[in-house]
Amino acid sequence: MKFRDIDYLLALDKNRSIKEAAKELYVDPSTLSKFLSNLEEEVNTPLFIRSGHKIEPTESGRIYITFARETKERLKETQKKIHRNNLRSTLRIGVPINLTPVLSEAIIRFQRENPHVYIELFEDIFPNLESAVEHNLVDLTILPNKVEGYSFYSEKLFDEEVFVVLPTRIKPFIQYHDGEYNHIDLKTLEHENYVIPYENTEFLLQINKIFKQLDFSPSNWLYTKSHSSVFLNLREYGPAFVIMPYPFLKKNYSFYKNTLYRFTEEAIRIPCYCLMNQHALRGGNEQKFLKILKETL
Repeated sequence: MKFRDIDYLLALDKNRSIKEAAKELYVDPSTLSKFLSNLEEEVNTPLFIRSGHKIEPTESGRIYITFARETKERLKETQKKIHRNNLRSTLRIGVPINLTPVLSEAIIRFQRENPHVYIELFEDIFPNLESAVEHNLVDLTILPNKVEGYSFYSEKLFDEEVFVVLPTRIKPFIQYHDGEYNHIDLKTLEHENYVIPYENTEFLLQINKIFKQLDFSPSNWLYTKSHSSVFLNLREYGPAFVIMPYPFLKKNYSFYKNTLYRFTEEAIRIPCYCLMNQHALRGGNEQKFLKILKETL
């Protein structure tokens, strides 16, 4: 028996009239009449006695109606269980490798405030995470550029500032102090080794542009997928120049404060965006997490 058949049968029992039941169900009376004839043929017994415009259930009909009513109640209970299960939904977050410390506080707070939501984390580099959002493998991630397209929704989160991060073995000449950081001249460090992440094309474009303006050309480059993790390993003896995102530095400021330098008069800032899949926005968990993320940055 189909779910629609249950509603038809219960309406016939309630109204004891094919015409009145059809009005309640917004169907043609001939549709109900055909349904009843087919059902009686299927069970090989009369279910209603017709008397003019009125109908009365037979003994077999009452048994069948009781079965239909019990089936509908079980269906309602099943739908309630499915609804409760759906409330315990899943939020899939793409975590950029270098921004794990930034997201951790927001993730912990979101889970505390939304215990009914499962959180799945996918750590990867920027290009792979953008592709994951596009193909609906994750619901949201953070990227250093605004992505346009029908499938995407982007919202700006913060500006990353680019610093020179020097290993402690290097004691650079300080040009001046701006109240927050010391400024240095990169040309005095032209022969040092430099690290730059190739995962982030926006960083590459910005840094190359700045270097041209400064007429600066470093001798040696080291390209890496994760500039933050490499820097942690090479901080003492490693390369001179590392691009570090501001939120990462903010979470670990005491560790880095003696090795951060600005190298232009104006701070270099690159915007970062929260990228979501348009289909994921229907759930609501993404917007809740985005709100918490903004508050914790």
